[in-house]
Amino acid sequence: MINWSLFKVDIRQNFTIFLIILGVLIMYLLVIINMYSPTDMQGFEQILKMKMSADVLKAFGFVLPEEMSLTKFISSYFYGLLIYMFPLIYTVVVANRVLAGLVGDGSMAFLLTSPSKRTTIAFTQGLFLLTSTWLLIIILMFSGMAFCSAAFPDMLDINAFLRLNIGACLLFTIITGIGFLASAIFNETKHSLMVGIGLPVLFLLLNMLVNVSDKLNVLRYFTILTLYDAEAIVKGIGYGTDFIIMGIGGIILYAIAIIAFNKRDLPV
Repeated sequence: MINWSLFKVDIRQNFTIFLIILGVLIMYLLVIINMYSPTDMQGFEQILKMKMSADVLKAFGFVLPEEMSLTKFISSYFYGLLIYMFPLIYTVVVANRVLAGLVGDGSMAFLLTSPSKRTTIAFTQGLFLLTSTWLLIIILMFSGMAFCSAAFPDMLDINAFLRLNIGACLLFTIITGIGFLASAIFNETKHSLMVGIGLPVLFLLLNMLVNVSDKLNVLRYFTILTLYDAEAIVKGIGYGTDFIIMGIGGIILYAIAIIAFNKRDLPV
């Protein structure tokens, strides 16, 4: 069911962008952690020095927690927006490459002459996209835990931090599912990119509008980002259903993508 030779090719082709995005994520997470002060509002004051208005801060999910714990500080300033933006760059690029990119550059014609079935090729590519994205978040999680342990011993709520990252993995299960489905449906990479980038960016913009004004709260039903409520996840309440929806939704999108790719005509 898995073409390991193709999987290894995927690793080689995407290793550089994986390292770049991982490095950027770790850098920003360490900066956020380093901004935390257990005795005052120093971290929040540093953000305010960026000269951003209160509405802009709310739009980006930067909301001062009621209780200034290390975990809540990280959840607000990193897992509110940055955890979405930078992995999204990786997933859009890779999702476009794994199927639409192969069709566009002619590599798919070669693959289809091999003993591997279409479903095997699609399953392998989807597996790489999903597992590499999860690996990105998992490495980030352990890096954050290690730095917190060194800088602020015993101050990080490990269980809450684990939930935040499990939620991030589930969120990107559905995000990568969208990109993978677009890559499976379209022959041209420009169309695949249009959907793979367009929908996640639309979700982000709608989520920002929801954050800014309660009057626009109805928009929360049109963006999947509201399924990832960092505040509720840290508190440990009201997040279970959202996790299930993200997980099942992602699996359905991947399944539809594999079926669609298997049945459609390819220009090869």
